[in-house]
Amino acid sequence: MLKALIFGLIAAIVAAYKGMNAGGGPKGVGDAVNESVVITFLLLFVVNFTLSTIYLQVVPPKTG
Repeated sequence: MLKALIFGLIAAIVAAYKGMNAGGGPKGVGDAVNESVVITFLLLFVVNFTLSTIYLQVVPPKTG
């Protein structure tokens, strides 16, 4: 549940930032949307890797 909240916050912040700083009319808005999708995907990949690595270090797997 925590990861979903973090992912949602990242996506919302990136989209809001890119949307508020879009310029150049409709083409600029389309470019901002595409940029926000790509940036969000890359950030979520890195954050997911980091959170998963931390989780596996803090909560060791059960054996036997």
